[in-house]
Amino acid sequence: VEMIQRACPRLKNLILDGCLGITAIQENGWKSKPLLFAELKQLSIKRCSNLRCVRLIAPMGIRIERDDASDIPIFEILGISLF
Repeated sequence: VEMIQRACPRLKNLILDGCLGITAIQENGWKSKPLLFAELKQLSIKRCSNLRCVRLIAPMGIRIERDDASDIPIFEILGISLF
């Protein structure tokens, strides 16, 4: 997901469905920091059973959808204001 963040800095919708290979959505490294998605409006996570950590910086008011099967122990969305 870090590669998507670098390649698509103006991403508006991130939909992950059945992504068993993704274990974390955060910046890689020993000091894992949240990924910045400055224009993200929707985050949808479904059937991602290996996902254990979501750490994002996104606009306040982002729409988040998660199913019950995606039990994510660390789920942090830090809101930013664009104004």
